[in-house]
Amino acid sequence: MSNKQDISVFLDCKVGGVYPVRAEIRLDKFNYISKNIVDRTAELVEDKEYCMYPHIDNETKEVPSLWLTMKNDNGKERVVGHKDNYFYIVDEPNILIFGTPWLWLFDVTLNLRNKYLTIHHYEDKFKICST
Repeated sequence: MSNKQDISVFLDCKVGGVYPVRAEIRLDKFNYISKNIVDRTAELVEDKEYCMYPHIDNETKEVPSLWLTMKNDNGKERVVGHKDNYFYIVDEPNILIFGTPWLWLFDVTLNLRNKYLTIHHYEDKFKICST
């Protein structure tokens, strides 16, 4: 992995809508996901054609189109994802890092003082509180 920055924000989400994980948002060149999260999610999803569960692209050895379920500031769950949302696979356990590509893709605004982020997802704009 590349250099870890001093600024990090954490949030709880479900990968593919089924596997709960604590994600880290940090200023990094890439997005990362551990192989065990992908494998565990694949075990939990019955329909393997379901596009929202993470799977490994055999050509690039990356996870494309990662979809997540997050709670907004009202406590409602929202599904967030994009077809160009690529994650590099790492062997470290339970790592899910949203780097600058993810921040740029969703036009994320971080409020570090109050520990929340605002995501612009298609026409929606919603606030997610950090853990």
